[in-house]
Amino acid sequence: MPLVKIAPGLRLHVQEYGAGDPVILIHGGSMTHAVWDHQVAALATEFRVIAYDFRGVGGSDRPSDGYSIDTFADDLRRLIGVLGVEPVALVGYALGAHVALRLMRDAPELVSRLVLIAGAPWFVKDAGGGLPPELWKKMQQRSMTDRAAADLALIDGELFLHPPSEGMRLWLAQMAFSWPLPMFAALAPTLRTVDHDAYLPDIAVPTLVIHGRHDKKTPFDGGEYLATRIPGARLVALDNSAHAPILEEVDLVNAALLDFLR
Repeated sequence: MPLVKIAPGLRLHVQEYGAGDPVILIHGGSMTHAVWDHQVAALATEFRVIAYDFRGVGGSDRPSDGYSIDTFADDLRRLIGVLGVEPVALVGYALGAHVALRLMRDAPELVSRLVLIAGAPWFVKDAGGGLPPELWKKMQQRSMTDRAAADLALIDGELFLHPPSEGMRLWLAQMAFSWPLPMFAALAPTLRTVDHDAYLPDIAVPTLVIHGRHDKKTPFDGGEYLATRIPGARLVALDNSAHAPILEEVDLVNAALLDFLR
């Protein structure tokens, strides 16, 4: 593909593998579509798997504005239309879970199934659920003065229950460095007030929530809350991962996805 025009002056970097019912994977913050490699390899044996980069990130075009959850969700809506894959199963991880939830509010008819990994109904929350305010403040301060050190500190301190391999650290750092600092600076102020709670009970598609019990970045309470507020949602709690179960408990995540998407 790999560049798909979704609007004048805006192309998203898109990778497709496999054939069958369509599944779109939505990456997290400071990451690109590549973070899904382990899931793509498993899912593409049975599904048409689509992974893409947000505007401004990785291989996608970098417009001067439009960095918010709402805009990312609208970009996803346009991408689904251009690819002609509706209704599609959405799998959102972390920031991507917020994008998926916003699309569920705005265009639920486009979605057949929903998976929320390391997600929460709020982006920042004082008690339970989303990012702890202290961590959010520290992330922003560190990024604005030494973004490379901030990216590595996030990888080492917040993503994993067990220390990642050096290869994993470098791989994730490479993804993080593809996020321009001005883009993050524009996005960050729009995130603090993100709140999906009011429309969670309106979600009417089969929903799977996957969450690591040791998640410090988006605490486990957030996943539990999603599973109780979304009608019929099923929660898969992972005992040996923190904020990155897609990288730390690959086999269990892949098995849960395959079972649900089938």
